Amino acid sequence: LQYRHQFPPTVFFVAGANPGSWPYRPDFSALTQPLPENVHLLTFEYLSANSSSLLVRLAHVYETAEPTPLSKPATVNLADYLPLSKSASITEMTLSAVLPVADLDRWTWTTADAPSPATAASAIECSGAACLDAEITLSPSQIRTFLVQP
Repeated sequence: LQYRHQFPPTVFFVAGANPGSWPYRPDFSALTQPLPENVHLLTFEYLSANSSSLLVRLAHVYETAEPTPLSKPATVNLADYLPLSKSASITEMTLSAVLPVADLDRWTWTTADAPSPATAASAIECSGAACLDAEITLSPSQIRTFLVQP
């Protein structure tokens, strides 16, 4: 709702044109169905002009303490929203998309308040038919980045 309020559709007019003869589709969507209301498609772009790899960023738009059921974690399966083949691969990347999360080596700090550091959720990395069942959970206010080879 906040995205519809802050970024309303922009209306354009073309003089003397028949919409049925336009060379483009004004209603195109790369998604096969709409995402849940609490998930926003932040980035959807090719890595380069010669690449078939897609950079996909999903963001949970609510915070934890908001008084709505939509502030709970959201689980999505990219295969439900993108036309993935049986040879597809999905790799979770860091937010800047320069390194796979599985290769990330985080430092751990022991403090008086938290003697044992919390472990992060496991990174998504799959290929082939396993990607068709890979579920992604977004916590409130979380952004996750994926490199998708459709």
